[in-house]
Amino acid sequence: MLSHHTAAGHIPGLRKITAGLRQAEDYARQWVGLPDGASKAGLLRLLEDVPAARMGLSTRERDFVHRLVKMQPAECFKSAAALKGCDLASAALALVSTYSDADLSAELDVTGRTLARWREAANAAGWISFIDSPDRSRFRVGPADAPTEAYGIDLRPLIVRYAELERLRDQAKASRVEFGAVQRTLSRRRTRLRSLEALTCAEGPMPFVETALRAVEAVRRGKDLDNAKMALAVINDAITQLEGLLDADAVGLFGVTQTSCAPVKTGAQLPPTTPIKNSIQIPSGREALRERESGFSVVAPVAQDEDQDDEDEEVVWQSATLDDDAEVGPVIEIAPRARFRHVPRGRLARVNTPAIGDVIQALPALLARKDFPFTRHPSFPTDRSLVVAYGQSAARRVGLTADEVRKHSAGDNDVAFAVAALLAEFTEGVRNRRAYLLGVVGRINDPVIPVDLWASWQRLNRCEGPAPGYGKRRYS
Repeated sequence: MLSHHTAAGHIPGLRKITAGLRQAEDYARQWVGLPDGASKAGLLRLLEDVPAARMGLSTRERDFVHRLVKMQPAECFKSAAALKGCDLASAALALVSTYSDADLSAELDVTGRTLARWREAANAAGWISFIDSPDRSRFRVGPADAPTEAYGIDLRPLIVRYAELERLRDQAKASRVEFGAVQRTLSRRRTRLRSLEALTCAEGPMPFVETALRAVEAVRRGKDLDNAKMALAVINDAITQLEGLLDADAVGLFGVTQTSCAPVKTGAQLPPTTPIKNSIQIPSGREALRERESGFSVVAPVAQDEDQDDEDEEVVWQSATLDDDAEVGPVIEIAPRARFRHVPRGRLARVNTPAIGDVIQALPALLARKDFPFTRHPSFPTDRSLVVAYGQSAARRVGLTADEVRKHSAGDNDVAFAVAALLAEFTEGVRNRRAYLLGVVGRINDPVIPVDLWASWQRLNRCEGPAPGYGKRRYS
């Protein structure tokens, strides 16, 4: 006699009725054959292309369904056009997989209990159904493509959902393309964030920067598109905050504003040239020859009419000849070239710094030692301001306060301080980098002690070459 407990529970020997089983049976009743143009090979490719998670299965469970389709003969998969006018109930028996657990276990190299779990999962997701014999055994009577009787795993729900599989495949492909674009954007934004962090003068790590970097590292190797988009929003907010801080630092520490229109160069930044409002006459004759041999040129302005309009004035240079009696040559209109500072041979400037162009060229490789990318920010339009900004950032990282950085980088020794700060941060074997930097700054500010930052910079970057304007000292 059945009690109400046994009647409500599962009776051994009978298949448990679930919502997934009912849904799979509904799909099976809708079967009319494969869509036009579809085949068994196409169904197998769909099962390979659709991610298992989109089917509501694990990878091994999806592979189990794939193996069931693969083991079924190809002639069992008929199109709707081929089944037109046929008895669909009889034709549906060809899509019943009658392979036993022993055959499937040998194919998939798993136990019967694992097979039972996979069957239940595929049935709960609505991909397969069952046609059970009285004793739950699987067999068929007649040929494989037209059996008269068949019991086992029904594959009709899978074929009915063929169009759904195509849609899932297209969605997965679109998601992969979008996720790849988001990943590449995350990599670029992470590089941008780290490059801005290298330019800032903040004391210690900034919490919002660390949070953004951790968010990117957590999702950039994953496969969740929504998480990647959230990480992208976090890092964009961090970049916006960091750019605001960087602009404030640029105005406060260096005095550079966004209105500067100086060009960006990769070499040394030349001083801006201003239009010359006076005509210049180069002397002729032996005096010009003497000046050319000595390397100096003394130019004298020629008097002009005071009422001449400044806007119509032109820069005029007169050619020189070697004849004392020769008259002034023809007048040609050329722009005078900038003259570099002459350093007499045998004398050395007290603070010998490397050229700004050499510092700019060495910065990318130098910053790469600590995984800092090299970048240009609009707040630092000139090479000099960019070098000073990197030096100020290095000084903050070695332990100087904002007031100390502002104090030591002011005046004409700003480039020397920047080079000293980079030396203090990147020179190997320095135990107390703050003390190292303050010691070098003290020598720079001393009016007597010579400081050769160029040689230290060459050693730091392991490159050899003569110092510009540098000669050996002569002792008398």
